Amino acid sequence: MIDHNRRVQLADELLRRFAAALKGAQLYTASHPLVTRNTEAFAESLALVIGQQRTLTLGVVGGEFVVGDVPVPKASGTMSDLLRRLRRAGVERIVIEREVPREEIAGLVEDEGAHGHLDGVNRPGFDRDSLLGSGDQTGQVA
Repeated sequence: MIDHNRRVQLADELLRRFAAALKGAQLYTASHPLVTRNTEAFAESLALVIGQQRTLTLGVVGGEFVVGDVPVPKASGTMSDLLRRLRRAGVERIVIEREVPREEIAGLVEDEGAHGHLDGVNRPGFDRDSLLGSGDQTGQVA
């Protein structure tokens, strides 16, 4: 079993990699090496954090991130940008299935780059709940 400090460190790293992948996709084309590298780093971090769980939830609670059951209280500039992006898209949480293919992770990141937002993007293996709605709006998206 991983101790609490290590779990917080892994959760923080996952969020940083997610933010870096989305930021890279916003700035460069999907085929750019930086986008590919950041997306792969996010997928690897995700695989490490999700472990043997069926799903992993990335959530926003009271202005802080929660990865699974681990609160990530410190919000760096990168994390603040990710938090704003999720709020703008109306995303309260993203549930990622363990078996989600890397191609779908790449597709999620690429769609963010192409559209500039996370709402309206349908992807298998991801589930998203609305931050702005009643909480019962669930769809295949990230």
